[in-house]
Amino acid sequence: MGILMVRMKNLERGIQFAKAHPERIIPYAMIDIDSPTVLEDIKKVHVMGFKGLGELFATNQWNYDDSKYEPIWALAEELGMPVAPHTGIHASGRMSRMQPGYLATVGANHPNLIIHAAHFGNPWYAEAGEVARRNDKLYFDLTGSSLIKKENDPGIWEEYLWWTPHVGKKVAHMPAKSVPAFEKIIFASDEDPEALEENIRRFNKMLDANEIPEETRAKIYGLTMARLLGIEVASK
Repeated sequence: MGILMVRMKNLERGIQFAKAHPERIIPYAMIDIDSPTVLEDIKKVHVMGFKGLGELFATNQWNYDDSKYEPIWALAEELGMPVAPHTGIHASGRMSRMQPGYLATVGANHPNLIIHAAHFGNPWYAEAGEVARRNDKLYFDLTGSSLIKKENDPGIWEEYLWWTPHVGKKVAHMPAKSVPAFEKIIFASDEDPEALEENIRRFNKMLDANEIPEETRAKIYGLTMARLLGIEVASK
């Protein structure tokens, strides 16, 4: 089972495909956050049966925490629709509006909004780590070019996801709801189908280098998103 992001022009086709395969597909709608009809679009896709919104892009002159986008986050929170914003480098070359720190504001202002952002803020990894650490319902995936450029240094991610040894301890700078750091990472892929296997290889190499236990890997590969989306998973 996995999340499938459906472009606006393919909404009808996408939701019919998802409804035909409910045991496999979790449909998300790729709304345009700069559309003049964005709020109506969100309400429409919610009624159609889409479960979340993404991938979202701030590619114009407004940051994610700009007041222009506030109604979007408020409505998604109200409807219980998780959002998947892009962070870091965009294919267009734009990136400054999509720094992960802007999502920290969104998460703080909307504590019941589930945010699972794409690309771990590439190249703002340290910022992304702190955003994930401080915001209870904010997660990141690690897709894109990051695992390619860090292929020869796959253990580096522990530098940004550093706080596992401090979870549960009464130290001044740890949030009460802290979880082991790599539990704030979820698996995703933005590769073409023929490159998926190689993407998984790079991802597993990263998990191995950071000595991630099997229990956490299971969460990364699906149990976390199942919990956030209210999907029951049969125990073995």
